[in-house]
Amino acid sequence: SDVRAEGKGRRAGNGPLLIPLKLRARRLDGQGDLVEGILRNFALDGVLQLKGQQIVSTPMQVRSDKMRGKLLMLIDLATGRYDFGLDGQISNLLVNGLGVVDLTSKLRAAPRNDGSFGLSGAALAQIRRLDNSFFRSLGGGLPTLRSGLELRPDGQLAFNDLTINA
Repeated sequence: SDVRAEGKGRRAGNGPLLIPLKLRARRLDGQGDLVEGILRNFALDGVLQLKGQQIVSTPMQVRSDKMRGKLLMLIDLATGRYDFGLDGQISNLLVNGLGVVDLTSKLRAAPRNDGSFGLSGAALAQIRRLDNSFFRSLGGGLPTLRSGLELRPDGQLAFNDLTINA
């Protein structure tokens, strides 16, 4: 809610149309408390370039109350193809029943071969506080988790090559 976007494009000679973008959203409704907490006071700042039928971004700064990162995007308006890359960090994320986690991820969103939405990448989770007594009793300290990530066609998130160190 309370979404605002602004930017005034200009053409650089015979080059692409440059469109500075400043996007703000106070909150994202309807996605649950966890997602709403991560994206509260969302801001995106960068420059889009329109080259023919393609929109290409410079590395755009993404931030919110809990998140910091950079977003790159390519959209082909003629074919509908897209490719987004997000490198980001989420700090002090409270996961009910687990504890407090810092996440670092490198994600890519692009269509799969069948044209459906695809998401893949890698993540690092550093547990800063472990509230779950069962998990706390298993290790010799606060765990760090590393994994590849893939959103499967059935909507399930797969953790590939997951490693846990404590």
